[in-house]
Amino acid sequence: MTKYTITDSIKIEDGKTLIKKERMQDIVYESDLDQSSHSYDESKEFDKQGFTAVIVEKEVSDTSRWSVHYDCIFKLDGKFYSTYFSEGATESQDESPYEYEGDWIEVDEVEPKEVTVIRYVSVSK
Repeated sequence: MTKYTITDSIKIEDGKTLIKKERMQDIVYESDLDQSSHSYDESKEFDKQGFTAVIVEKEVSDTSRWSVHYDCIFKLDGKFYSTYFSEGATESQDESPYEYEGDWIEVDEVEPKEVTVIRYVSVSK
């Protein structure tokens, strides 16, 4: 795992939020700012200030012969972000999240919104 700081792992460019690839990999593996790479006091302070990313939702959106594709929502620094990634479908497929991307991954800021959904269920007993 790569050690990085808050300020060098996130940037805004032309209105787009970009996060360093290594940090995005840690986020989707749910090990963002793990205590193994930061002191206990640093980790506690990051959590308290909301600087540690927390996965809110991670769902399989598709599968292919070689990969599993995910949609993921995470919360970081009081904001919610959406990302998409894929990884190898089996241990034989050596594909990690964002492997074929550049050094910075663009994420979309999203917001939680309550939505009413109508579902059609069977009337038979």
